[in-house]
Amino acid sequence: RPQRNLQQRDLAHARKAKMNVHSTDNQYIIQFALPGVKKEDVKLHAENNQLTLEATRKLSQDGKQIHTEFTAELFKRSIVLPEEAQTDTIKAEMNDGILTLTITKQTIPSKTISIL
Repeated sequence: RPQRNLQQRDLAHARKAKMNVHSTDNQYIIQFALPGVKKEDVKLHAENNQLTLEATRKLSQDGKQIHTEFTAELFKRSIVLPEEAQTDTIKAEMNDGILTLTITKQTIPSKTISIL
């Protein structure tokens, strides 16, 4: 059976990237599992407290394939970040197939509501 390349795959068939989220007093730490993905094949976009990740695992097509149990793959995930997440401070690091995002929390002042 011929393999389709990633350009022919519909985004609806993208694999949902698995994630872990941790919170400290000053920051959020989000980790995405992206096995076999290189950092140059990862796209991140943050707008209006929505974070979108799209990543592609590419495989070498050298020589004749004899047996295949895993293929090139597209990962995608969108999440809504908490209001206090400062999206302009996101730091990203890729290590051993784990993408780690560190996002600073901003202090949101509470509002006093007067009762009439």
